[in-house]
Amino acid sequence: MNFIDFLTETLHWVWNFELTLANLAQLSIAVIGVAAVALTQSSNPKLSRWACVLGLIGQPAWFYSAMVTKNYGIFLICFLYTWAWGKGFSKNFGHLRFFEVRWRQGVGWSLQGTRWIKPKSRDQE
Repeated sequence: MNFIDFLTETLHWVWNFELTLANLAQLSIAVIGVAAVALTQSSNPKLSRWACVLGLIGQPAWFYSAMVTKNYGIFLICFLYTWAWGKGFSKNFGHLRFFEVRWRQGVGWSLQGTRWIKPKSRDQE
């Protein structure tokens, strides 16, 4: 097969690509997964901290793909990857709280809205 035939077949495959849920899962695994791994190798810490977020976003596609193809070993390993990405998320974003629960005298426990709360600096603790 020469290069022109290869290019023709490739373009034919791209133009006739069916967007099924399985194909969408594979596409998201490729794009999001590579982006997450690439961010882990970034020398900029502000960028590399987002790798875990992309990794967690891509996990449902991994679970779906593993179940559809009946790769139960991969399905179990997905839990380990989710735990690892979650650990990174906790390390990088664990200091942010989206809401605050407080005890009020006479009222009991109360939820203080869904707002960003600036965390205390480590010096103040």
